[in-house]
Amino acid sequence: EGNLRPGAWLVKNSWGSEEQNFPNKGPGWGLLQKPDQPYDPEENVHTGYFWLSYYDKTLSSPEALEFKENNVDSSLDDSFIIDQYDFMPTNDVEGASVPSEMKMANVFKAESNELLTQVSCQTTYPGTTVTNEIYLLSDGFTSPADGLLVEEAVTTSGPYDYGGFHKVELAQPVQIQKGQSYAIVQTQRIDGEEYGVNFPSAMGKVFSEAIGDEVYVEGVINPKESYIYADQEWSDMAEQSTRDAILGEQSVFMSIDNFPIKGYCTKVSDTDLRLTILGESIFEPTEGYNTNHFRARFKGHTESGAEAKEVTWSLSPDCEGIFQLEQDPEDPYKVSVTATGFGSGYLCATSPGIGTTAFPLTVRKLMIGGTMIADDVFTYNGKAKTPKLYVEDENGNLIPSNQYTTKYKNNVKCGRGRALVYIDPNNPKYVGDDEVGFTIKPAKVTLKSVTPGKKKLTVTIKNHNLQKKSGAKYYQVKYRIKGKKWQTKKVKVSSGSKIVLKKLKKGKKYQVKVRAYVPSKQFDLYGSFSKTKTSKKIK
Repeated sequence: EGNLRPGAWLVKNSWGSEEQNFPNKGPGWGLLQKPDQPYDPEENVHTGYFWLSYYDKTLSSPEALEFKENNVDSSLDDSFIIDQYDFMPTNDVEGASVPSEMKMANVFKAESNELLTQVSCQTTYPGTTVTNEIYLLSDGFTSPADGLLVEEAVTTSGPYDYGGFHKVELAQPVQIQKGQSYAIVQTQRIDGEEYGVNFPSAMGKVFSEAIGDEVYVEGVINPKESYIYADQEWSDMAEQSTRDAILGEQSVFMSIDNFPIKGYCTKVSDTDLRLTILGESIFEPTEGYNTNHFRARFKGHTESGAEAKEVTWSLSPDCEGIFQLEQDPEDPYKVSVTATGFGSGYLCATSPGIGTTAFPLTVRKLMIGGTMIADDVFTYNGKAKTPKLYVEDENGNLIPSNQYTTKYKNNVKCGRGRALVYIDPNNPKYVGDDEVGFTIKPAKVTLKSVTPGKKKLTVTIKNHNLQKKSGAKYYQVKYRIKGKKWQTKKVKVSSGSKIVLKKLKKGKKYQVKVRAYVPSKQFDLYGSFSKTKTSKKIK
């Protein structure tokens, strides 16, 4: 009747029965060699042949499911919630195993006050062990691990002999308030060695058009839903660059879906309450630190209504040595958090039937704001220059000199020297580095003599060796007939200690002064002029 009509094809699967092969690792599938007898791994195995009705309409989009047991609890009614994203029709599962650490994660936003009790995963390799971590996230999270790890709920299950879907009870339920985001981070290890990742896939539009097929699937992964951890950083699967890095050239032909990671929750309250914290999380790392005050409010309730609710305050384990929590003895909904160190953690408030909120707390180290120098111009004398520095933090306060290390570069010869300030990464209060420049100019030139000759004058520099050692490159010679305009001559220091001025006027006396300098693209660095010497008359 209807679509039930006689007639079928006998079909042989092109890759056989998969007898004793993964993913089944046991009896394969299809008709038995002896259909009228039970399966026997030695005498009567599956053949991979099957009957396909002439009127079957599912051949182009097959899906196969096998359920071992009924896991539906009718008593849950509509209080049972599944947080999930992978709704794309799938015809394949992409899986990979790699030696370096990889993780998968889905981030969900609770639509009601929920108690997360179970999570599920999909494995594709035999011998896979799965570790599930739950993070409570605050607004503005940047990755699925950018939040409070609920350490009591960390659960490891497996190893699983078969590939497929697995649901596991968390080591401890996690209470999540309405509107709060949380992440399920999964790490899959294959035989305790390699890391496994997998996700649903299907034929995309580009490939479909290439083979002339009108049917294709479009996967939708929205930002901040699914993440993958590789090369020691988290990447959003919504980004095309992330998918390209995973799939390579295949990414343009395939459609992929969110990770098949699900959260199974029950509603813990049928009211529209939400626990929020009113307060500032900014702790300025000033002398003596400071204290911030926080208060719990219940959305939709008046102050008197809120008094009927129970609130438990706590600090995350990583707050030890950084923050101290003190509850107001007269107001259970008010606490004070005092910073006693530098670092970050979470202030947690939990109310039965409503959930837990994790509020980020941070006391950052003071950064170097700037470095000043007592003297920034020195004269070469052959000794290293170590100018005194004044290092300020970002608030304009001086940082004690014992809190940083100073290194000097190019601080002996003429030129631009540098003073570099470093703060040890383990410093409990300050962080950063900075540098400031200073100048070492050539020493003052000393003239030994100015000796006249036939229309020339020989200038001898007394401290020439010192100038040469200092790194000075040129002498600048100024000369004139007394009362006239100065003329200039440039001579390399490497030319020697004697400088000859030619084409001078016979019978005239000349005034001479010399200084050394170092040329630069920005500006030439000059030493002081020598004393002016006056020659006898030119011959």
